[in-house]
Amino acid sequence: MKKAIFFLFIVVTLGCNSKDNNKDNYTNPYCENLEGTKLLIHDDLERSYFVFAPDNLSGTPLPVILNFHGYGGTIDDYVEEADLRELVNSKNIIVVYPQGSCLEGVTHWNAALPGPDNKSTADDLGFVEAIINQLNIDYLIDQDRIYACGFSNGGMMAYALACYRSDLIAAIGSISGVMLDTSGSCTPNRAVPVIKLHGTADPVLPFNGDVNWNSAQSAIDFWVTNNQTNTTPEEIIALFDIPAIQKLYPWFEPEGEVMDTLILSRMFMNDMLDRDFRTKPPT
Repeated sequence: MKKAIFFLFIVVTLGCNSKDNNKDNYTNPYCENLEGTKLLIHDDLERSYFVFAPDNLSGTPLPVILNFHGYGGTIDDYVEEADLRELVNSKNIIVVYPQGSCLEGVTHWNAALPGPDNKSTADDLGFVEAIINQLNIDYLIDQDRIYACGFSNGGMMAYALACYRSDLIAAIGSISGVMLDTSGSCTPNRAVPVIKLHGTADPVLPFNGDVNWNSAQSAIDFWVTNNQTNTTPEEIIALFDIPAIQKLYPWFEPEGEVMDTLILSRMFMNDMLDRDFRTKPPT
């Protein structure tokens, strides 16, 4: 059984922009599979993904993080932009970067169920399940600790997995992504832990939504309701904050609940451990 303990953070960053199948459309060279990727056939389409596993594998089942690129993205670029590789050995986890298929020559994730308004026919929910099944053959993985996160269209895909495959995914993180469905077909069978990060100045997927996209708040409201979340703020110390605080106050020792948010924080700030947050960043 997946852990039903729910946490939700809203991290607002100013100026965070979103970058953001037709199976026979391969006019764009980025639609071709990249060298060094693992391949599998799903739904009559050759799909690819990167896998990074610890150097020393033991008999302990390992957690898995699936990290989804944005619209038009490729995993060779995204692995540099949202680099979790150094955590593979230090945290003893498996990190997977799946590659989206092409729709009209542009890579994408189909983060919705089939319907008249969905022009994509890619079975990306099935593709994720196929990856997990293959990982279960290649490695010893912890089926109760499989997590999904992504940026922009990849964040939409993370929401889709929480909605439609909560039997596979323990928790999700969405960076600058929106939910395509905040009612109706999104019916997870349990509370799904969620972390949501979205820029208030995002010009592609606006924080407050528009005629095409749901707002960030609508996603938050949905998961608060689904998870029966207590919205009264609680004092929680993020594990990353502790060394920074102790630089200023060496005597400081945390009390109460401590939460490790480093992995998802690394998605939008790769050099977080090396930064000095007491000084203003360069403009």
